[in-house]
Amino acid sequence: RQALGTQSVPPNQIIIGLSLLLTFFVMGPTFERVYQEAYLPYTNDSISFEQALDKAEAPMRSFMLKQTRQSDFGLFARLARLDPQVSAQTAPLRVLVPAFVTSELKSAFQIGFMIFIPFLVIDMLVSSILMSLGMMMPSTAASTGMEIISSKLRASRPMVSTICAVIASPFRSRNWPPASRAANSSHRRARTASV
Repeated sequence: RQALGTQSVPPNQIIIGLSLLLTFFVMGPTFERVYQEAYLPYTNDSISFEQALDKAEAPMRSFMLKQTRQSDFGLFARLARLDPQVSAQTAPLRVLVPAFVTSELKSAFQIGFMIFIPFLVIDMLVSSILMSLGMMMPSTAASTGMEIISSKLRASRPMVSTICAVIASPFRSRNWPPASRAANSSHRRARTASV
């Protein structure tokens, strides 16, 4: 929203809803494993509550390990003064969870930075153009449309590339120009030479 210059669009409710949907999509297999391996046996009185916690911890730990950077885990392991021989697979959750959260925040910051930079460049260009023209108007009024168009073009870049390739394919063909057009052009050149 900050990059697009829209302070309240989309609203917070939509952003939270999208975040929840994406969270359930990404963690769906993990939740399914927890349900099958821990919740169902516990509700059927097959295992105790402590055993259910241990079985639920394994899928969650596996998911967090895939998303945690080794450098972040090493940082929190040193802060917790763990034995250097302790690996991420056997580390306590009080070390693994903050390392996972830090890794996710770092990834989110990098993604946001890469998304924000093109819009910032557009804002700077529009601001400099408006200042050079002497127009006293906010740059967001003129740059918002350009930012939306650029985001759509970046999202549809494969489609645009395909369309351009289809349009340019006759020019790259070995049979270009077509035989009829080549014959017409040679006939026209012969008529011009005879005149």
